[in-house]
Amino acid sequence: MSTKKRSHSAERKKLVKELDKVFGKIVILLDRKRCVVCGKTENLQCGHLFSRVAYSTRWDFMNAFCQCRGCNYRHEHDPTPLTLYFINTFGKRAYEQLYRKYRTPIKYSNEDLKIRLNILKGVLKRYETDGYKALPRRIKTT
Repeated sequence: MSTKKRSHSAERKKLVKELDKVFGKIVILLDRKRCVVCGKTENLQCGHLFSRVAYSTRWDFMNAFCQCRGCNYRHEHDPTPLTLYFINTFGKRAYEQLYRKYRTPIKYSNEDLKIRLNILKGVLKRYETDGYKALPRRIKTT
């Protein structure tokens, strides 16, 4: 692998990691620092309804929710509790739309990732100055 390619790949990994970190902080705040499945307020993580392997929904606020470590771990083996939470909160239509989006491949350039990261950093900064009023809102479709 050429040095240029290796450098591009290393930059990409760094951007994705930083994006995940900032996005996760926002998701935890968006759900008011409480697991959406069981209500716990400790050991919180950003859990994804559909796997974060798909960039099409990896940083989508409709696909990510605050979960305690236990609920997030269990989701890998039994997605039912988070799936039911989602459908009861946003409706089956929203679930189907999100699933279609998840199944639609998307590629981001490093420049796209940088732009996305800057936007999310701005959202997080607004939260720090304005509190919950600054957070993006999930849209209920039911």
